[in-house]
Amino acid sequence: MQTALKLLTKHGTLEATRKDALDWAARAKAALDKLPDHEIKGMLADIADYVVARIT
Repeated sequence: MQTALKLLTKHGTLEATRKDALDWAARAKAALDKLPDHEIKGMLADIADYVVARIT
């Protein structure tokens, strides 16, 4: 496992994946902007942030 992590870090794979996740979360939250205000809208935005936080 350590060897795999070293290789992923060395080649920038982990950082690229993190940036992709942040981009997708931003897209998801931007899509939510089109919806009317509702508490579920806020929950969905929180889920997008939570998912990204889990992988970083």
